[in-house]
Amino acid sequence: MATGLGGEIMWLCPSLDDTGNGTTTLYDQSGNGKNGTLTNMSPASDWVADTANGGVRAIDHDGTNDYVLTSLTSVPTSTHSISMWAFKQSAYDGMQINQRGGGGNQWQMWLSPSGTSTKLQYWNGTTTHSSTDNVPQDAWVHGCVTRDGTDVKFYINGVLAGAVTASVPSASTAAVRIYYEGFVYSRGKWDDCRIFNRAITPIEVAKLASARGAEGPAVSTDYYQGLRRGLLR
Repeated sequence: MATGLGGEIMWLCPSLDDTGNGTTTLYDQSGNGKNGTLTNMSPASDWVADTANGGVRAIDHDGTNDYVLTSLTSVPTSTHSISMWAFKQSAYDGMQINQRGGGGNQWQMWLSPSGTSTKLQYWNGTTTHSSTDNVPQDAWVHGCVTRDGTDVKFYINGVLAGAVTASVPSASTAAVRIYYEGFVYSRGKWDDCRIFNRAITPIEVAKLASARGAEGPAVSTDYYQGLRRGLLR
């Protein structure tokens, strides 16, 4: 298994999954066994080679009826982080991951099309909250939402893109799904999807946004300060 940042409760990454490549199973890199199953998909054509932004492979959805069903059914409600790479095309949405139903409506992170002005969005079961910044179009994009209690922060390509206060989602026992939220299927490619049981730090978000499948803990703030001051080489 790959080396994560710590706190991953599910980590599906086609670029790191040599075992699952070309099968219906995406193996959980966190070691927790929360695998994903390609549903209504053809592994031969929907595992695709893609080396943009440091990737190797991606999962490609046609937006008709295909999605990835995971075996993760328990996500902390008050404190969590959702991180994902997706190829965002201007004509349609993407980067959709959610846990809905199962006795509650917990959370959802997604992109929605609006011409060339698109926001990263987070739904807490009752209200949709949006980033203040737009998401780049027709490019690989890293999106991340962190919540620590009532504070929700949006990051686009590793940069803070807005913050809101949002009530805690209700608990859910539904399985987490990728690119299908019960009503709408998303279209496009994705890679390196992680869910954490904590609010990851801005430095950790930047690490994840540095490349698809980025491994290992993020270096400390002191390291970056040393580089800026010329103390480290």
